[in-house]
Amino acid sequence: MSRFLLRPHVSHDPARNPRRPWQLESGCVYFTDVPGTARKLAIPAGYATDLASVPRIPGVHWRYGGRAVLPAIVHDYLYEHDPHGWGRKVADQVFLEAMQDENDPPWATSRWAMYMGVRLGGGPAWNRYRRN
Repeated sequence: MSRFLLRPHVSHDPARNPRRPWQLESGCVYFTDVPGTARKLAIPAGYATDLASVPRIPGVHWRYGGRAVLPAIVHDYLYEHDPHGWGRKVADQVFLEAMQDENDPPWATSRWAMYMGVRLGGGPAWNRYRRN
């Protein structure tokens, strides 16, 4: 059963890193059931993230900003590091699964809208990390 085995403590300090102002003060461990995965993903303390990259469009950010915090950490880490070689599609599937694990109700549109957002708009970020 997919779940967060270890939830991180996260701090916010934009002066430290304006593009990634959130930092894990303790590690995070997520267990996934997505087919083709290595099952357990460990994210170390010190990892910096911007959480969910929701566009700053009026209405969109109001509706989706601040949601899926833990799933966004997992997704950012998978995009940046791809530690098991799962690829972008699996990273996005893990994001969707983690949102479900965080009790985003199945009837809620936020889970599917955020998933579709990363499927449709995540390519440039994925490619940027692969180049670096």
